[in-house]
Amino acid sequence: MNFLRAIASGVNKDFTLEDTRRQYHLGSYSNIPRLKTALINADLIDSSPQSGITITDPVFEQWIRRKMM
Repeated sequence: MNFLRAIASGVNKDFTLEDTRRQYHLGSYSNIPRLKTALINADLIDSSPQSGITITDPVFEQWIRRKMM
């Protein structure tokens, strides 16, 4: 959920930066690719070179913003 919370907050790249990992409690540097892959496989996020990482469902994104922030 912390990875989704980071995306909903506007972070769409640089998840491996120490400040970002600490602020959103993302764990170790090596944990980031596993989180990203799991969420892509669950079709909760999309990754593209132009827009970075985004949540695929805008209603779900709004729910995360309201409940998690």
